[in-house]
Amino acid sequence: MNKFFKKLGIFFLPIIIVVFFFEYNLSQIPTSYSVKKNYLEENISKIQILVLGSSHALNGINPEYFSKNTFNIANSSQSIYYDMKIFEKYVLKFKKLKKVIIPISYFSLEYNFSGPESWKEFFYKRVYGIDPEIIKKRFDIRNYSFLMLYGQIRAISYALKGFDVDLVMTMNKTGYVPVQEGIVKKINDMEAITLHESIMKKSNIDKNIEYLEKILTLARSVGIEPIFVTIPVSSSYYNNIDKEKYLEMQKNIKILSSKYNVKYFNYFFDERFTDVDFVNSDHLDAYGAEKFTKILEEVL
Repeated sequence: MNKFFKKLGIFFLPIIIVVFFFEYNLSQIPTSYSVKKNYLEENISKIQILVLGSSHALNGINPEYFSKNTFNIANSSQSIYYDMKIFEKYVLKFKKLKKVIIPISYFSLEYNFSGPESWKEFFYKRVYGIDPEIIKKRFDIRNYSFLMLYGQIRAISYALKGFDVDLVMTMNKTGYVPVQEGIVKKINDMEAITLHESIMKKSNIDKNIEYLEKILTLARSVGIEPIFVTIPVSSSYYNNIDKEKYLEMQKNIKILSSKYNVKYFNYFFDERFTDVDFVNSDHLDAYGAEKFTKILEEVL
């Protein structure tokens, strides 16, 4: 019996070493989640305005153009659930926070981190210790293994580069990620609307309203002003959306705004923004982000 276990140990030891090698090195790769967390925690005592939200805010609000110390904690595909959880986690650690900007996109109230980018959700558990919103996802191995989270092909490609990989090269210390120069613009690309409407479900509305109410209540309880903002999109985007879904979103946000006395700045159809301000149908480029942030600065 002892010989059996000895042989078993000899067999599995190299596998364990290889797995540990990958897990450790993958955990050291900078991601937008880990870098933002570090920046946030390093500067939390100085931050006066916090920006939540998805990639619309990530690429569309550049804190460098605010007069007050501002940090952008938005991330690609980030849902309202994670906005709420991140705000909840850090709210009592802020010393000077006066405002929290809550971006509301066309899809926000009907979205819960599903679709082709849903794998990114597991970074919140690994980096922030935040459990997935959906209970069954909390048992997914990707919550606990970077090797499974990145996948074997990507992990091996990183290993071949000596794990010398930086996934956030363009992020500045305010958490803003500008669109890279030289990227091909696809202003009339309708794939964004198709994707967004494929992941929008009315059954998610009540939960997301509940999460927003938690943010609003928590902010008010500690003297922080919550502000709703809808970021501009191109005319090709807003002319082709489902108008009923948009009106439903507007109705719910206006109810919340009235109930909690929250300012709402809606730039969805803002004609000051033209195709030159966008990198695709629904994301501002670096110039558009500068332009939009300066407009926000005036009303904040």
